Amino acid sequence: MSSGEFCIGEAFLSSEMWGKAAFFEDDGETAYFYACEKIEEDPKIIDALHIYNVNSVVDGDKPSLIEIMWAPEGIKTGLFINGVCHAIFDFDKMEGMCRSNFPDSEYRVPWKEEA
Repeated sequence: MSSGEFCIGEAFLSSEMWGKAAFFEDDGETAYFYACEKIEEDPKIIDALHIYNVNSVVDGDKPSLIEIMWAPEGIKTGLFINGVCHAIFDFDKMEGMCRSNFPDSEYRVPWKEEA
């Protein structure tokens, strides 16, 4: 698990487990969660899951807690902001889901609250 506090509009957090990697990036305009295969030192992006557009975030001026969590076997990873899950990628099934269901991807499955 990786975690940290961030402000909307400027954030980066990465995490690795069992040859897999995930990272969250907020570039000041949009935020995405990336699922990657770790090949030597360079991660290969498998899927990009849209998290938010910076200009649409309510209370964006307040610090938030971000966490990247992994299932024990490293087959699933999830992005949590302030304790709420925003995206999940299942490396075993090669399926990604996020609250915005964007962008279209060969790996995208619809968001399920119970996930």
